[in-house]
Amino acid sequence: MLTGINFSPPLYFLFNFLIQLIFPTSIEQLRIQSLFFIIIGVLLSFFLTRRIFGTTTSFIATILVTSQSNLLLSQAQEARHYAMFFVCGAWVLYMQSHNNSITKKNNWIIFFAHFCLCQVHYLGIIFSGLVGLSYLISNTKKLTIRRIPFPVFIAWIISLPVYLLLLSKQSSHLGNWPKPNELSDLFASYNDSLLILTILIPIIAIFITIKSKSNIETQLIEETGCSRTIMITSLLWLSV
Repeated sequence: MLTGINFSPPLYFLFNFLIQLIFPTSIEQLRIQSLFFIIIGVLLSFFLTRRIFGTTTSFIATILVTSQSNLLLSQAQEARHYAMFFVCGAWVLYMQSHNNSITKKNNWIIFFAHFCLCQVHYLGIIFSGLVGLSYLISNTKKLTIRRIPFPVFIAWIISLPVYLLLLSKQSSHLGNWPKPNELSDLFASYNDSLLILTILIPIIAIFITIKSKSNIETQLIEETGCSRTIMITSLLWLSV
């Protein structure tokens, strides 16, 4: 980071610096760490979707997405901060599903989830901001300023000055990187992991869950109170 070539937000580097003080690590061990981050993110995604769709559907969907995602598979092998970014995003979504149980403890956890998301990657505050937008869209019964949880605002207030400081120190070395900017490149980012199984397996899962009503653990949308907000957030994130 001190060379100015990679002035990314510092959480990943600080995290591994502290680990290095106790357990000296190699590049190979950092790749294993990325794998653990991906696994934790996948588990958080599973627990989140299980609250809304039930165990069977969530299990099938989680296996389907992770097995087809070339992006996750590649990031699980890199000694970079992308895997931590993924787990922080999953953490933010998971905490968003606890909107109906806002406690002092949950407020702290929501703050740390958004703060960590913002401090892993510059795109973090964009994804965090879209979560705030989903709160604004879905919580129409509350006053505008009260729709977004206060801890999220605090995470933004702390992160923005950090971003400005880091960006002011960033070298121009990265300007030589290729920047694909064609319409085909945009579509490629979406269809890279798309297979016919993406359509068939969810349909099969629906039939399974309908027929096995005795084993359904799905909570109604009205009971969870979180699915609409989660769906809006997911669509907003996908649009990025």
